[in-house]
Amino acid sequence: MKRFVRVLFPLLTLCWLSFIFTNSAMDAEKSTEMSDTYTDKAVDIVEEVTQKPVTEEGRETLETIIRKSAHCLEFTLLSIVTYISFTVNGLDMKRHIFFLLWLGLLIGLTDEAIQLHSEGRYSSVVDVYIDFAGFALGACLCLFIRYLHRRKKTHPPVEQE
Repeated sequence: MKRFVRVLFPLLTLCWLSFIFTNSAMDAEKSTEMSDTYTDKAVDIVEEVTQKPVTEEGRETLETIIRKSAHCLEFTLLSIVTYISFTVNGLDMKRHIFFLLWLGLLIGLTDEAIQLHSEGRYSSVVDVYIDFAGFALGACLCLFIRYLHRRKKTHPPVEQE
């Protein structure tokens, strides 16, 4: 079972990385079409809650929020599966956290470089920051969970009478 897990998580990491890079390689038309699906749903929700129609400017703002949030979430999940991949294969992430973060930055830069070569798409330094922030968030969540797990092991709860 241990060997299975040691292989499974690196494969999940590669699959998720492929998903991210595939999204970046989409041409502008397909990417916009995919974003519009989520933006339309968000507009419907906002209009239902506020009982007011969303302006074109409001729609563009929602689309930007959705796109940037997707970048952040993709990289948060990538960081988590990468962290687990390294951990189950014996790398102490507390000591190698900067390696993980550098890897996240490199992947973010690569992601934006792919977009440079996708028809109708452009690269953005802001997106690299967002990607890296998502990756760092995932790493921090993993470290925090690790801290709580180890704290629980060394400081068992005191029973109250």
